[in-house]
Amino acid sequence: MLELSILGFLHEEPLHGYELKARIQALSGHIRPVSDGALYPAISRLVKAGLVEQRTEPGTGAAPRRVLSLTEAGRDELNARLGHPKEAEITDGQRFFTLLAFLHHLPDRAGQAAVLRRRQAFLDVPASFFYRDGEPVRAERAPSLFRQGMLRIARATGTEEKKWLAEAIGELEGGPEPVLIDTVAWVRIEGGRILCARPRGKDVFYIPGGKREGAESDLETLVREIREELTVRIDPETVAHAGTYEAGGPGLPDGAVVRMACYTAEFTGELKASSEIEDVAWFSYADRDRVPPVDQQLFDDLKDAGDLV
Repeated sequence: MLELSILGFLHEEPLHGYELKARIQALSGHIRPVSDGALYPAISRLVKAGLVEQRTEPGTGAAPRRVLSLTEAGRDELNARLGHPKEAEITDGQRFFTLLAFLHHLPDRAGQAAVLRRRQAFLDVPASFFYRDGEPVRAERAPSLFRQGMLRIARATGTEEKKWLAEAIGELEGGPEPVLIDTVAWVRIEGGRILCARPRGKDVFYIPGGKREGAESDLETLVREIREELTVRIDPETVAHAGTYEAGGPGLPDGAVVRMACYTAEFTGELKASSEIEDVAWFSYADRDRVPPVDQQLFDDLKDAGDLV
């Protein structure tokens, strides 16, 4: 499950090795501590297989930091592991929880429901920690107070899990497919103000960027969109992840959510509106209401960090 955790967390955003370790530790470290001796060889295997890529960037001190990100092959591998988990990942409670932590990345609702149905079928088979004459021992017949406690706690937990599984499967199989609008944005701040752009015919400003095309990586999308919209070239060596945000909003289809992966980067060229962009402006926090909800989340974080006046 260590490799699944690595792929799952890197699907959400690029991370330094120590950040990745901290997230895995929070998820499952109470069961099995995450050691460097296990984590970094696992990362190396994924890099060698072309599922994870790494690059270095200057650290706060003298030593450079290694940034890990997921490749397109890595996304495909994650989807395959989520859609077709091993039997032990269904029957073992902790492994199943790790699977659940990343199951939302699987884009197919029917596939998500199929995974939950496998867990549901497993829980429907009578089981116990203890057996007598080949039959599972019920809590009421356990020979000691403490074994009764074990079985009662397990029964209560199993009852709640079965209830949730039924609700989740019903929602996945009965509701409409949610619409996810996958975008990448460029965060450019100068003098405490952030660069925003307004498309032709619209009143709302946006963080510059746009939708991913096909199997483009975040970097490829960022470079292409900013070149088209603002006529400048992003320096790939300076790109750094600044956060990923999700929100609905007015003007979107019912149930639609915009996911915006944000990156800072240096550039060359002259900033000017191009293509479908009619105007650019430098916004302070006071202009927060002039951008959509997902952009407002970024504004809030930048204000809290002291980056936005």
